[in-house]
Amino acid sequence: MKERIIDGLQRVKLDKYFQPKQVYSFDLVEKPKPDPDIYLKAIEDNNLIKTETIIIEDSAVGVMAGVAAGVKVIGLTAGGHWHEKRDEKELLEAGAFAVTNDYKKITELIKTN
Repeated sequence: MKERIIDGLQRVKLDKYFQPKQVYSFDLVEKPKPDPDIYLKAIEDNNLIKTETIIIEDSAVGVMAGVAAGVKVIGLTAGGHWHEKRDEKELLEAGAFAVTNDYKKITELIKTN
């Protein structure tokens, strides 16, 4: 699973921002999302401060996991699995503080939160 994530980062040219040891997937923890374990592991392994961390998620279970970890979550609807019949309310109702389908908007949201 980790390899699939790394491949995806390469395709969207974001791999230069992440070292392989900084990429986490569900198979690294006992309980997957919506349990917060994967986010808590990433936070602990990297000595992150929860109040200075923002999670970007594209699924309701992912948003719920981030919120359960005590971290602010931005919902992202820019992926191919977001079709016109899918409502962004799904991510807001799961606990995202904002939702966007624009990658550039993510930077603005991070700067203001």
